[in-house]
Amino acid sequence: MALQHWFLTNIQQVQYSLGFMIEADSDVACHMWLRHSKKIPQKHLKPIIIRGVPGYMDARFCFVAYDDLEQIEHGDTLHHTFIWPSWSVCQTRYFYLWATNDGEAMISTSPIFEKHFVQLPDPTYFYPDPHIEATSVDGWVRQAVTCPACSWSDVRDGAGDDSRDDGPELITMLWSWRNAGEYNAFYRIITLFDTSIINDDHTIYAAELLLFGKVKTVEPAWPASALSVVDSNPASDHELVDSDYTTLGETALSNLIPFASIDDSGSNRFILNLHGHAKIAREGITKLGIREHTYDRRNIEPPFSPHALARADFWSSENVDILKRPTLIVWYD
Repeated sequence: MALQHWFLTNIQQVQYSLGFMIEADSDVACHMWLRHSKKIPQKHLKPIIIRGVPGYMDARFCFVAYDDLEQIEHGDTLHHTFIWPSWSVCQTRYFYLWATNDGEAMISTSPIFEKHFVQLPDPTYFYPDPHIEATSVDGWVRQAVTCPACSWSDVRDGAGDDSRDDGPELITMLWSWRNAGEYNAFYRIITLFDTSIINDDHTIYAAELLLFGKVKTVEPAWPASALSVVDSNPASDHELVDSDYTTLGETALSNLIPFASIDDSGSNRFILNLHGHAKIAREGITKLGIREHTYDRRNIEPPFSPHALARADFWSSENVDILKRPTLIVWYD
């Protein structure tokens, strides 16, 4: 029998260039929808019957015209993310959250919230340096097989055994081996940006990381595979070494992008959340990374499938086409 009740433990929002990203946490695992409307919710009164006698009037609110937006995450979860595009400047919308558990609708709903889309300042674009780097770098770091049968923790928590910062692609990958509990290699991305022109007097309103897809493949047994932005801390700002593999963080700084939604021939938009805004370095170098979100970042071993692969490659700063280079866009004043 499905759970019937839930409540919000946290909710936050950030504006981005096309709308809002809403992140919500619930006390129980469920699958959420964001119901939204451009019309002000209608209020009506409903009498409360007490022992057969009408008592006080209870205020009820309803949406007369609405659309539903489903969370990005796969299945029933405690964290719920909504990418809500297609806003117009100075437009106000209203929304509340409802949920299902194990496919059945739950009784609880959230309060009604109101959002107003404001005009953002002009954006500023930042790029990593191409090789030979001066102030910022991008590339991949890896841990591959170093034992006859490497476990999840051997590969995920390894010291790093390879890296490259002068190649044409940035690689993320999880790769299993022949038998249950065996893994072959993990790849992670590190990408830095010189944001030193932003100082403490500036207010950051929105930020996005764009990566242009090159190729992808994903194992059907891993439908929840996704990517998200984390922080990084390589030993140098202008070159990568193998041990930088260990420096990527575990806090998600953006929305996740499921592998099924990754555009392998176009731009992929990671919207930085409030944690991500805090990682933008003022008068310094912003140090970001990309790692697999559902399993690697959260340290949850995926369902076993032999020789399974979840891989996505993106173009690096070595690309002569600036539109395909990693791009950090920041709206600030």
